[in-house]
Amino acid sequence: MIRKKQRLYNKAKKSNEKKHWKDFKLYRKRVKEQLQNNHDQYVKDILTPEEPTKAHTDSCREQIYATTKKFWSYIKGMKKDSSNISMLNKNGKDIIHAEEKANILNQQYESAFSDIDFNQYLDIRFYTDVEFRLPKLPRPIVHMKPIKLSLPGIIKQLKILILIKQQDPI
Repeated sequence: MIRKKQRLYNKAKKSNEKKHWKDFKLYRKRVKEQLQNNHDQYVKDILTPEEPTKAHTDSCREQIYATTKKFWSYIKGMKKDSSNISMLNKNGKDIIHAEEKANILNQQYESAFSDIDFNQYLDIRFYTDVEFRLPKLPRPIVHMKPIKLSLPGIIKQLKILILIKQQDPI
């Protein structure tokens, strides 16, 4: 079904005809419904184990174990976060919801890419709640000799620039 859906999509994209897009959308809807039905049946099979018969009485424990294992594996898989971002810690609280994680990361990036006044102390906190401050950063002092300008030196530099500009193909 998935391959047929992909073929219909490719055909619709290539031809860009309304009929082909309509066929694709209709088939996509059917595929989605079928996937949902199959998923629902899978969950139903996990939650309702088969009734053991007399022949299965000896292996009833194994059957129950296998059923509960499937169930808990399914539950464990449902707990996975789609964002693949591990739990974050803010103000001593663990954040697990995707929207809150996104807000925390947005605040972090906003502060990282905004203008920073390096003359102030920088707060750095770790997950161990250990706090320390970096020392105040000194302003860089650059000592230069005074620049001496002379008319012959300026003329020499201008001639060099004119030659370079003439050789430049742009």
